[in-house]
Amino acid sequence: MTRTAIDLDDKLVRSRFRDVKQMKTRIKYWFFCPCCDRRFSASSKMFGTIAKCPACRTTIQLPASHPVHADAVKNNAARGKNTRRHQVKPPVLANRSQSNQPTTSLEARRDIKPRFGSSAQSTGPVTVSRLRVKGEIELLAVAIFLATLLSIGTLGLLLVLLVIAIIRIKMTERRERQASTPINATNFPELHQLSVEAAKRLEMHLPPIYLMEVDAINAHALGFMSEGSVVLYRGIVDRMTPAELQFIIGHELAHIKFGHTSWLALTHSTSSAMAGRSLYLIFHLLFRAWSRRCEFTCDRGGLLACANPQVAARTLARLEVPDPRQAESFVQQVSTSRAAASSLDDLVSTHPRTGKRIRAVLEFSRTQTYRALIAIGSAQSPVETGRP
Repeated sequence: MTRTAIDLDDKLVRSRFRDVKQMKTRIKYWFFCPCCDRRFSASSKMFGTIAKCPACRTTIQLPASHPVHADAVKNNAARGKNTRRHQVKPPVLANRSQSNQPTTSLEARRDIKPRFGSSAQSTGPVTVSRLRVKGEIELLAVAIFLATLLSIGTLGLLLVLLVIAIIRIKMTERRERQASTPINATNFPELHQLSVEAAKRLEMHLPPIYLMEVDAINAHALGFMSEGSVVLYRGIVDRMTPAELQFIIGHELAHIKFGHTSWLALTHSTSSAMAGRSLYLIFHLLFRAWSRRCEFTCDRGGLLACANPQVAARTLARLEVPDPRQAESFVQQVSTSRAAASSLDDLVSTHPRTGKRIRAVLEFSRTQTYRALIAIGSAQSPVETGRP
C-alpha cells in the first residue's frame, strides 16, 4: 500500500516527532488561491477537506494526500542506513519559483524558511535589509525615542491622538474602497497581471488594489497593522506605459512591505502631541527626513518590480514632466549633471526632489546588491516598454 506523509512507519515518526498526532499538526504546507493568488498555510491533517481563502473567501478543495517515496524508504532500511539521516521527505507538489506560467490551479509546497546570512551573490528571497535605505530605521528610532521621553507627561494625549490617527486611516481606506473599482483578473486583467508580477518580485502576497476614477497622476498605499491596500488613479493608468505602471505599483507595494503605512500613523500622532513644545521643530524635521528616506527605499522596490533602471528613471521624471520626450531629456540631464546642493525646502519636504530620486535609483541599479536581487526574478521576462 502506498504510504502518505501521514502514514509513515513508527521509526520515521520517532525520528522527528513524538507521535503521529504531533506530525499531523506540526507539518505545514503552503497553498495558493487560484482566484486572488493569496498564499495561506494549512497542516497536513486538513488534506481532503475544504478551506476558504482568507482574502477573497473562495471555497477551495485541498488535495487528498501528500505522497512520499515509500520504495526509497524500504530500500534505505534494507541497506542498513540510518533512518533519521536518510529520511525521505515528501516531494514538493508544485513550486511557483520554477515556472514562468501564471498560477491557474491550486498549488502546495513545504514551508521552507529562507537562509539568512548568505553572501550578496546569493539569490535568496528579498529581505528588508537589502532594499531599505541606510538611516531610515535609525532616524525613526531616534525621533520616537526622544518624543517618548519628552511626552511622558502627555502620554494620555499621545495615545488618544494615535487612536484618532488609526480611525482616520481605517475610515479613509473604507471610503476609498467604496468609491473605487477593485483590480482583479476579471475587471482589469492587464493591471492585475502587472500587480501579480510586481508582488512576486518583491516576495510578498498581493494586497487589494483599486482604481479610482480621478484624472490625476497619483497613487498611494493605505493600511495599519494589516495587509493594506493600493489605490491607483485613472490619470496615471491612462498616461503611463505598462512597465512604468509596474514601477508605480512596485513603489506602493514597497510601502506596505516595509510597514511605512503603519508607522505613518505613529509619526503623525507623535508630532501632533509634541505641538507647542520647544523641541517640536526637531521632531518635525526628523519625521520629514525619515519620510524622504522611505521614498528612496520604495523607489528601489519599484526598480526591482519593473527590472529596468531606465524605465524607473523615466517614470520618476514623468511624475514631474508628463511628456515622455521631455522626461527622457530630463533623465539625461540629471545623469550628466552634478548633484545640486540641498536647500531649506528639502528639509521640510516629505518627498525628495525628483532629480535626487532619479540619481539615487540609477546609482542603486549599478550596485552588487541590485544584481543579486534581480537574479531572483531573472526567469521572469521584464514587461515591454511600449509607448502610450
